[in-house]
Amino acid sequence: NQHQTQGMGLAPAQGDFFYYFYLLKDHLNLSDEETGLFDGLDYKLTGLLNRLDNSSNEMRNQLGKAVNLVEEALEIFRPDMPHRISSLLLNALDCLLEVCHSLKNKNKSREKAILDYLTNKISDFNKVIASCLGLKIESLANHYKVTPGQEFIITNKLWNHSGVKIDKIAFSIKAHSDWSMHNLSQESWDSVEGTLYSTDYRVKVSETTSFSVPYWLSEPRQSFIYSWPSNGSCCLPFGDHDITASCDIIINGTSLTLFCPTINRDSFSGGYRELPVTTIPPISLKPKKGEEYLPINEKIIYLDIIVSVHNNTKDNISGQLTLELPNGWSGKPERIDINLIGESATQSGKFSIEIPANVQESNYSIPCKFRHKSREYCESIDYVRMGNPGIPGLPNASNCIKECIIISPSNVNIDLIKAKFVTDLKYGYVRGIKEDITQSMLHFNVDFSILSDEDIGYIDLYQFDSIVIGPNAYLLREEMSKHSSRFLNYVKNGGTLLVLFQGYGYQGKNYTPYPFKYNQPHDRVTNETAKVSILDLDNVLLKFPNQIGIGDFSNWSYDRGMYFWGEWDKHYQPILSSADIGEEQLNGGWLTCQYGRGNFTYLGYSLFKQIPAGVSGAFRLFANLLGLPSARLNERVSFLKQTPLFSEVSHEQLEPIAKLMSEKWSNEGEEIGRQGDEGTECYMIYRGSVDIIKNKNGEETIIATVGKGECIGEMAILGNSRRVATMRAREDTQLLVIKKDHFRAFLYESPKMAVHMMDIILSRVGP
Repeated sequence: NQHQTQGMGLAPAQGDFFYYFYLLKDHLNLSDEETGLFDGLDYKLTGLLNRLDNSSNEMRNQLGKAVNLVEEALEIFRPDMPHRISSLLLNALDCLLEVCHSLKNKNKSREKAILDYLTNKISDFNKVIASCLGLKIESLANHYKVTPGQEFIITNKLWNHSGVKIDKIAFSIKAHSDWSMHNLSQESWDSVEGTLYSTDYRVKVSETTSFSVPYWLSEPRQSFIYSWPSNGSCCLPFGDHDITASCDIIINGTSLTLFCPTINRDSFSGGYRELPVTTIPPISLKPKKGEEYLPINEKIIYLDIIVSVHNNTKDNISGQLTLELPNGWSGKPERIDINLIGESATQSGKFSIEIPANVQESNYSIPCKFRHKSREYCESIDYVRMGNPGIPGLPNASNCIKECIIISPSNVNIDLIKAKFVTDLKYGYVRGIKEDITQSMLHFNVDFSILSDEDIGYIDLYQFDSIVIGPNAYLLREEMSKHSSRFLNYVKNGGTLLVLFQGYGYQGKNYTPYPFKYNQPHDRVTNETAKVSILDLDNVLLKFPNQIGIGDFSNWSYDRGMYFWGEWDKHYQPILSSADIGEEQLNGGWLTCQYGRGNFTYLGYSLFKQIPAGVSGAFRLFANLLGLPSARLNERVSFLKQTPLFSEVSHEQLEPIAKLMSEKWSNEGEEIGRQGDEGTECYMIYRGSVDIIKNKNGEETIIATVGKGECIGEMAILGNSRRVATMRAREDTQLLVIKKDHFRAFLYESPKMAVHMMDIILSRVGP
């Protein structure tokens, strides 16, 4: 199997390789057991008529005759004397033409399908017969890029290399209906035996002509669906050529028609090329930035838009450059005079745009326009080029051997986003696959540092409040796999790590705080409109600095996400659920956990696609993920304020101790601290409950059961005494851990808290 897309591959091995097929439906109703895919099928031309209920014997005879003639030609064919089979193929062609003539007036779909097939087959016969007879048609233009109003010359040639006698030759040209063509020389001959026949045409391009674009880009697509063309271009790579030449030839009473596109042939250092005639606008426009992402606020937004104008002709061009702004927007100047002197001249214009305050969140498309003579142009041109093998460097306009011109509207798309970012934090970013997340954040005052390979191994990670690992970075950046432990230690000691989707190689390498597994094949949601459900409405990631709701998953592009986790450790907390229609809900697309003093998040949802697409909900979601250090700190401080121990302490005083807290999980029945042990830390119960147990003469007695918000183990760390009781998790319990030294330093800085702590201790040891 040579299927190697999406990173697939197969290690080669000697021996047979089998494919297995299962017969789902049989239209032939064969009585015998089938042993092959073609059993019961007449795969020759005669088999076409088996699908017709009323096919005539004459059509069957003609197709049968054509088959016999081709088989005879194959038997006597010699590569050094190909003309020997030309008469047989000409006769076979006559048979096919007769059958097509019989089918032309049929209206049923099957007859039409067979007619289309035979029409293509006749074209194949024309090519083969011409090759056997040494006939070659070519159509050469003196320019390959033409613009409205331009005149150029086309020379059509027929080469008769074998000198076969031809009864008649007639050239013609097919182009846009509004183009004018004038024949400059003879274009038809009777009874000729020469080796070369040539005729010239002067062609003028219409001032209002359409431009050359691949047919699948001729109309705006609906989401990701292209408009299916009504003409014969469908299924072709790019579509029909702007100009094609044809030559009608009669040999021994049989008609051949040869076709070829009109091309421009020229040489360059190291080779030559043949490029089809392509119609382009006389000028092309290119904004410096085609996409802008701006935050909405209560002030007027200012933006500079720079547009370059390029001359695609050999003439001087002058005109006016303008922008078409939405209602209520203003720009200065209103228009810019442009004068382009000579071929390939380029000039830029700068507009200063004012966007009103509190404008509606949306995507705004601003067309760039240039008026020249009586026509307005708003086209941008991009080139896709293929170079000559062996020629060093990237292909360019002068040495490419293939070129496709993509013409699209010259618009500046402005995405106005209502999203709050925590701008006083510093973020690191490790790139994986090529994407534009950080570039989309330029106007949001987000401080990103892009980490190089050297930075991954040696930079001080603790300077960053959050670090984002880009899509597939662990698989594409070798330094990430080498230094993955640095990033886990960064989390353990208080950092926040956000990992965007990673492929299969991310599993089982100890890259995560706790284990997980992908399903095979990996879980993904391909429908960008698939329903999303929120599993944990109270999660801080959904509340700060933006309130995240179901509406933030509207207008997504491409998909929901990929490489969702299939199984994960209980420390992870899933936040969202989604699924394609008819499939089970997938909860492994967004998981988060606290690890040590820091936070870890894995996100399979495709933010790297949504943010560059201007999806406002994706910006808000990313802002919350980046702001997790502040959100988690606020969450812990709020939690501490609700506990009896810290209720009297201010928010500002609690922030330092909240930052120093780490997380600890204890399973049901697990001892957190044993009576008589030295106490080095105390605990705040965040979730779950703990039994306080006294051991006397080997007998255990539960003296208390404490739950969320209670502090345990503080007696031992305040003095140098040992623990006076055993602490055992009554259920799976999440604890916030405060080290002895940190707690004592906190009390030293907060005398009020020290007095409050003494009151609590006295109440516990009192009568």
